[in-house]
Amino acid sequence: MSPVGRNQPCPCGSGKAYKNCHGVLRTQDGKPGLPGLPRSEDRRRRMLAALEAQRSARIAEAAALYQSVLDEEPDNFDALHMLGVARYELGELSQAEALVQRAIAVNPGVASAHANLRLIRAAQEWSGAEEQLCREVEQMRTMHRQVDTPAISSDVRVIAFYLPQYHPIPENDRWWGAGFTEWTNVRKGVPNFVGHEQPHEPAELGYYDLRSAEIRARQADLARQFGIHGFCYYTYWFNGKRLLERPLDEVLTSGTPDLPFCVCWANENWTRRWDGLDQDILIGQDYSTADSTAFIRQLLPVLGDPRYIRVDGRPLLLVYKLDLIPQARAMADVWRREARQHGLGELYLCAVRTTFHSDPSAFGFDAVVEFPPHGFRAYRLNAQMQITNPEFRGMVFNYRHQVIQSLAETPGDYTTFRCVMPTWDNTARRQHDCTVFIRSSPELFEYWLHAMIEQTRRRLPMGRRLVFVNAWNEWGEGCHLEPDRRSGRGYLAAVRNALVRPTRGLPPVVPFDPGREADMLLTEYARDPALQIRQFAPAGAAPAQGSLVSVVVPAYNHAPFLREAIGSVFAQTHSAIELIVVDDGSTDGSFELLTELANGARCPVVLIRQPNGGAPAALNRGLAIAHGDYVAILNSDDAFTPTRIETLLAAMRREGATLAFSGVAFIGADGALVPRHPLADKLKAKIDAIHDYPSLLYSLVLSNVAISTGNLLFARALLTVTGGFR
Repeated sequence: MSPVGRNQPCPCGSGKAYKNCHGVLRTQDGKPGLPGLPRSEDRRRRMLAALEAQRSARIAEAAALYQSVLDEEPDNFDALHMLGVARYELGELSQAEALVQRAIAVNPGVASAHANLRLIRAAQEWSGAEEQLCREVEQMRTMHRQVDTPAISSDVRVIAFYLPQYHPIPENDRWWGAGFTEWTNVRKGVPNFVGHEQPHEPAELGYYDLRSAEIRARQADLARQFGIHGFCYYTYWFNGKRLLERPLDEVLTSGTPDLPFCVCWANENWTRRWDGLDQDILIGQDYSTADSTAFIRQLLPVLGDPRYIRVDGRPLLLVYKLDLIPQARAMADVWRREARQHGLGELYLCAVRTTFHSDPSAFGFDAVVEFPPHGFRAYRLNAQMQITNPEFRGMVFNYRHQVIQSLAETPGDYTTFRCVMPTWDNTARRQHDCTVFIRSSPELFEYWLHAMIEQTRRRLPMGRRLVFVNAWNEWGEGCHLEPDRRSGRGYLAAVRNALVRPTRGLPPVVPFDPGREADMLLTEYARDPALQIRQFAPAGAAPAQGSLVSVVVPAYNHAPFLREAIGSVFAQTHSAIELIVVDDGSTDGSFELLTELANGARCPVVLIRQPNGGAPAALNRGLAIAHGDYVAILNSDDAFTPTRIETLLAAMRREGATLAFSGVAFIGADGALVPRHPLADKLKAKIDAIHDYPSLLYSLVLSNVAISTGNLLFARALLTVTGGFR
């Protein structure tokens, strides 16, 4: 007799669940599966069931189903790929990488598999970055902290987004029930997993009503006390219909509180699903020239208020989703014309980076502001959580990964204002389908904000030094600086600490004076017989053309590779080259072979032999006597392609760059290309990932995509800025 439930222990005493023992369903061929189904159809249904389980965050269940398919069909691409993704979500990164690699070997043409492989490898690197981040935050935490400060004055203005939905309006009464405010949602939040911090409960300000002037004054006092420069109020305009306008209107008419502010037009649809999309629209947008004119005219009194925030002397106006506006440039032209005609001068228009990821100037805008967690990419932690809500279909992420990505982000060539968030959890709005970031803390938030403040100081001129915070009071998204019962004023104190902490200096530069280094070399040569310097002039060489490039080669016990390496320098299509080789105490006959090769040189050669001092010492010695306007480094077990220097020089001149590097091909000790090797695959993946990031610097921060110093060509003048090697 079978037990009541298929998950109960099997009556046979095996210890297995009944469904996995005598209760296993079988196919027509007698193997486990769905009864009466051909084997291929059974596998297809198991794959669909696995996908549904994965979508519902039942990752372990999905992994078991994928594995059951692979047990019967080891080269099933979809099962390999999706099991790899499941292992990725379980945090089993090595297994995930191996599975996705197997999938790519089966079908190398699927772009999503390659993208997932890059994500897996990035996650492996994040684990190390996360450890380093935690160490630095702990170091910051244990340092002396100033608890009370006088009035905070900073060249960087911190602006917090401000939600006005804390008072009832007729529309919300009609759509959501009488008396609805954001607090209605906030009170309903309950945990979805063990350790889930829900609900978020306000502390000293309570469940306030923004119709109260006293509450607005207390908010401003708190903001000012902890260094918040001002608020960015969301304004809601739907073709002449304004919503939630009362708090800002009363700030304008009363003249209080005396705290700077600006506005952001939240121009997405209002929907019953709280997602701004086109389903279940409660009130929508309809863009037109007439509406653009009406919008900016009703906003003129706001923009002209003496408290209004300006950038470079121009009123700052933000748009939440610029890409939704079909004629954005025409709209911007209308706004600017109206502002000028009414005596406000030029506007400073800023697009919020929610779904907009373009150069704002193409749309008539001046800048963008980030808006985390929009744009965040990482693996879910769902499988690592103890889920307590059986209907939970949401996503759980690591706040530390958000910080790491932000720190590595390189703003584009246009003005970008950085933005941070204290945490994020919109369970109150979407209980079963929420997005939750765990492992946030005031200390980590402080570290992130301080880094953004430092970067802003280095990157932007005084009048444009803004950093945004999402948000002052987004309680329904668990994203608030306002005090709560769990952290008190912790996140506010983090803002103050980030502003008053001294700016960290850049890493010290190793002094490098080529003239002094050359003098030291000659002095050492005169007194140390172990140091040898030989010069070789080319016989009958044609006059060199173009800028002189000094190729510096540090060599140590690489005799088998030297002939190809040095030969690749002589074979360059760019003729203006000098070769400087520093043999760092080789014991395998390298110096003798180098002497032989130098005697047949096609360009001037300087050959130095020194006692072993390490690669940095060898490089610095070669750089000290380089005469070229440019320097190329070649490791002694590498080789250049014939047009390399000519191609990179042309690219540097075209782009106005001072440093360049190229792609690489991986070769073995026999000189043959390496088609498949775990290390080569990892290096190739890092290079391929360049195209996934908004700028090259992002890739360089995550990993050395140049692979080695032997891939660098740079202006020699750069050494006075960076210093030598160490």
